[in-house]
Amino acid sequence: PHTKETIVKVLFECLVDFNLDERISTVIVDNCTTNDGVVMGLLEKLDPAMLILDGRFLHMRCCAHILNLIVKDGLDVIGDAIDKVRDAVAFWTATPKRVEKFEDACRYFKIGGGKKLVLDCKTRWNSTYEMLEIALMYKEVFSRLNKNSKGKIEKFPLPTPYEWQMAKDICDRLALFSRVTEAFSGRHYPTANLYFQKVCEIRLALRKWLACGNSVIKAMAENMILKFDKYWDVINGILAVASILDPMKKLECVSFYFHLIYGDGYEIECFRIKQFLTDLVDDYKDKMNFTSEPSSSRVLESDFILGKRTFDEMDDCENLWEKHVLQAPPKRSCKSEVDVYLEEERLVMDEQKFSILAWWSANSGKYPILSRVAKDILAVPISTVPSESAFSVGGKVVSPQCSRLHPSTVEALMCLQSWLFMQFKDATKENPLALNTILEDEDVDVQPQGESQDCRLQI
Repeated sequence: PHTKETIVKVLFECLVDFNLDERISTVIVDNCTTNDGVVMGLLEKLDPAMLILDGRFLHMRCCAHILNLIVKDGLDVIGDAIDKVRDAVAFWTATPKRVEKFEDACRYFKIGGGKKLVLDCKTRWNSTYEMLEIALMYKEVFSRLNKNSKGKIEKFPLPTPYEWQMAKDICDRLALFSRVTEAFSGRHYPTANLYFQKVCEIRLALRKWLACGNSVIKAMAENMILKFDKYWDVINGILAVASILDPMKKLECVSFYFHLIYGDGYEIECFRIKQFLTDLVDDYKDKMNFTSEPSSSRVLESDFILGKRTFDEMDDCENLWEKHVLQAPPKRSCKSEVDVYLEEERLVMDEQKFSILAWWSANSGKYPILSRVAKDILAVPISTVPSESAFSVGGKVVSPQCSRLHPSTVEALMCLQSWLFMQFKDATKENPLALNTILEDEDVDVQPQGESQDCRLQI
């Protein structure tokens, strides 16, 4: 059963089997209420001492799903116009004959965007965005076909010119969310330092829309800001720390965006994030059971001491200071690794060629604790799934044929698919053949009922 207790039990057993129960840092889940209970149940079973700040940040929200919730609330403002477009698209894509007639009309009126109509899924904002974006290309075709119809589509009137304009304005603004969603859910963006700026850009864009003179856009922005602020404090801490751990950004990037977002109160927020990073370093230092200093501040005693005098050789007039110097314990640097790291100049180089993980690996001797923090924080994923299935599980449904396979065989096939995909990681939308070959399951041919139940893959 899909219950909190069952999921917690199975998940914890898997972690123990793979010896990961003492190595887990965060759990990334979507907005399902069951998942909240799962994380709390998991927190009760795991050893708090092995978690980041005793499990304070064990529960991480999936940013792709947060964006989904934010945009869905915004699209509700033009829900009527979207319903009209959806009805029209559904009608003209219902049968091959209607599709052909629509394409003929596009050619006749010399209107074409090179894309076919797409019917959306109501629970997937990105599919609604795609549907509107394509439908806007053909709004004149819809209008002319509607005028020439004989009452066949009168039951779903088309959007008015005003509604079409609103749909266009909103689509133009949602393009930012579409790009950010692709970045959040991409396969080749593994480190968390890349996302703080994108989240801040969304917040700034929403504020700009709020100041827009258009009442519809303003209402949409108000709905989206309410949802955004609900999750903002939950996600900005980890993402801001990850940005600070990027030697090309450090605290300057966080300070820049917080100044734009919070105004005069930005210093308080910057201090909060810096303190969060300091707490992380202190937490790791306690768990690693050693006191560390940046290697640049370490100086060997043999480098500057030529010899020592004994107390017997000192004059009464000078021995007080000498005794104090010899007896006092050596003072350590008062600067922490965080302070030393932030005081150094930002690294300047081509971001496309920069490997942040390699940089921290090379500087682990200089920052032994901070590098351990970076290793864990930068590895935190902010989305649960890649963009190809961020809002749909349609491609992941197990067919009746595959469901007959032994679990170990299914696991092997899934792993093999993932490994093979890496051979085609440079495939893009302009060269999708290799990508599709890997992502799509092979067709399975099943013998008719009563014959052999063996499955044969079509090669």
